Order: sequence, then C-alpha cells, then structure tokens
Amino acid sequence: MLKKLENYISSRLLLLKIDATEKISKTLAGLFKQIMLLMFCGSVVFFVSIAAALWVGEIYDSMLTGFLVMAGIHLLILIIVFVLRRPLLETPMKNRIIRIIFKESVKKESTKKDPES
Repeated sequence: MLKKLENYISSRLLLLKIDATEKISKTLAGLFKQIMLLMFCGSVVFFVSIAAALWVGEIYDSMLTGFLVMAGIHLLILIIVFVLRRPLLETPMKNRIIRIIFKESVKKESTKKDPES
C-alpha cells in the first residue's frame, strides 16, 4: 500500500512538472511571437516615420521642421499610449496569459465531470 502511495505521489509530481513545462513553453512561445511582431512593426513605423519626416521637410523646405513634426506626432502617440496603458496593454496581456495558463485546466476539468450531473 505504501509503495502504491509513493508511486501515485511520484506520478502526480511528474504530471505537475509536465503541465508546468507545457504552460511555460506556451507562454514563452507566445511572448516570443509578440516580441518578433513588435520588432517588425517597430521597424516599419521607423522607416515610414523617416519617409514622412523627409516628405514634410520637403513641403516646408526645412528637413528640421519635418523631423520636428514627426517627433511631435510620436510624442503625442506616446502620451496617449501612456495614459491608456492599462486598458490597451496591461489588461489584455494579463487576460491572455491567464487564458493560456488556465485553458488546459478548464478543458481537463470539464472532461472529468460526471456524466450523471
């Protein structure tokens, strides 16, 4: 009986380690994907901003003015994102991580339910 209990505990710990590893790997893979997407979008925004600054500079016959206008636009966007960071960034990221972590647990619990209930 004691041997069966030891085997059960050992098996349960192994299952918990495997579950934790799976959830961590899914979370890290999602994070890596988001970082790569952010880097790509950041480079696109960077080059479009330079092009827009050069274009505005040509319109006003001053490259300095073009780059200052673009810096002002970026500063305005930064202020808006900073003010709205909770509803735009923090809450969706928290919800996504929680969904990834508990998604499998909910599926497993729903399959364990008794067919009589």
